[in-house]
Amino acid sequence: GGAAGASGGGAPSISRMQLLAFTVVYGLGYGGVLTMVPSTAITLYGESANLAMLQGFLLTWQRLGIIAGVTITGCLGKLTGSFTLPFMLFIPLAILATFHFACIHSGPCGGASLSCWAVLGRGGQSRLREGSNR
Repeated sequence: GGAAGASGGGAPSISRMQLLAFTVVYGLGYGGVLTMVPSTAITLYGESANLAMLQGFLLTWQRLGIIAGVTITGCLGKLTGSFTLPFMLFIPLAILATFHFACIHSGPCGGASLSCWAVLGRGGQSRLREGSNR
């Protein structure tokens, strides 16, 4: 038993369907987030002379966040012996990111008295309005 598992000859711990589901969800999420940051900056500040500098700043911090996320996930997985905790922490962060990007592109969130713009700042809202008037 132990020798076969150590050499890689043991039975797989997940099915091919689980691996496929993970790959699809991970790929869509990762690809979506990687494209949302630059496209949001272009939407909000496309006319700005400093757009290139802004993109560089945002992408630097995005990549550092990716590196930190992978590192923290690995450390928590090693520390706890399972990746359950890191993935459970991922769920609220993914919901927060979804809310953040949805609010940026939609203006005030529904009929709430406190709009997303009040939380996220008003700089983008005026730029979106200016862009729609051109």
